[in-house]
Amino acid sequence: MTTIATNHCFRLRKRPVGRVTDTDLELVEETIPSLEAGEALLRTLYLSIDPFNRVCMDEKPSYTEPVPLDGVMRGVGIGQVVESRRSDMAAGDLVLGYTGWQEYAVASGPGEFSPWTVLPSPPPAPIP
Repeated sequence: MTTIATNHCFRLRKRPVGRVTDTDLELVEETIPSLEAGEALLRTLYLSIDPFNRVCMDEKPSYTEPVPLDGVMRGVGIGQVVESRRSDMAAGDLVLGYTGWQEYAVASGPGEFSPWTVLPSPPPAPIP
């Protein structure tokens, strides 16, 4: 059982017009829920920040659905499993998937937009 109690995440508070401003996203501290069967807690190590993120902030769907207002900002990341109640992930595994813009993510099911991928150990290349 993990002793981590809080998560820091960026939530989309309003749709940007033009460039993203400080008021479009809010960094918040939240309680991490207890894990249920089939879930794993990941600590985000690396996060991809790219033009895809800006597309997700728009209200109209493009090649992806928009991030809902007050939702955690979407993003692909690599995380390390802190605690697991999944048969396919063990504590210490490195995992690739949509972690979101947050310190900790809960991996449940196959992932919102793509499956979670457990990386080989040791990885074939440096993680960065």
